[in-house]
Amino acid sequence: MSKPRSCPSVAPHASISTLALGAMLLMATPAQAQFSVGIRGSTLGIGVDAGYRLTSRVGLRVGGNAVSFTRDEEIEGIEYELKPDLKSFSGLVDFYPFGKVLHFTGGMLVNKNKASAVATTNGSIEIGSRIYSSSEIQELRGDLEWSKSSAPYLGFGLNSGGMVGIAFEAGIAFSGTPTVMLSGTSSFTGAQLTEFNQAIADEETEIRAWIDDNERFTKYYPVVALGIRIRF
Repeated sequence: MSKPRSCPSVAPHASISTLALGAMLLMATPAQAQFSVGIRGSTLGIGVDAGYRLTSRVGLRVGGNAVSFTRDEEIEGIEYELKPDLKSFSGLVDFYPFGKVLHFTGGMLVNKNKASAVATTNGSIEIGSRIYSSSEIQELRGDLEWSKSSAPYLGFGLNSGGMVGIAFEAGIAFSGTPTVMLSGTSSFTGAQLTEFNQAIADEETEIRAWIDDNERFTKYYPVVALGIRIRF
């Protein structure tokens, strides 16, 4: 009588590894894992990004934003031609708690946003505690940059379904308090030049105090975006 064949034994850890690998493959099935590209307008500028859904609930995105424009703005009683130059890059992780539509986002922005402002000096302007005429001042300029080159980002978004859908997103970039530097040139010499430079320094101090007083608006940069997303 032949003896019954024994089944080959399987090491417990091998079975666990096989199950884990199988679970990972199931989570990233072609129906769930997909590439996408997005185009949007936002408070960071005009942006494009590329995304990949790792699973039905987790996605990765990288992108960039940029815009430059000019506007007139009054700052501490002086009219300036303000020129924001916005430029940023992002690396983000999206979490979809229900598998689609709503997602929560976290990640980092490489923050290269800055701005310059040139005062309108075709009339008398007050700098510090003294009034100067247009013939006395050649230029009054301010330069603004954010203190953090890398800014953490938290937000949420809504995506409509289909191959081409609407994408909305809102969040906060923790960009830090912006720094400002004010400079000016004039025809003054000697004691008058020293007084003029002190007036510039006093004006810069006033602007920095305004920034500190409005920290909740300047330290936390609001991000609101609306665009389209194309899925492949």
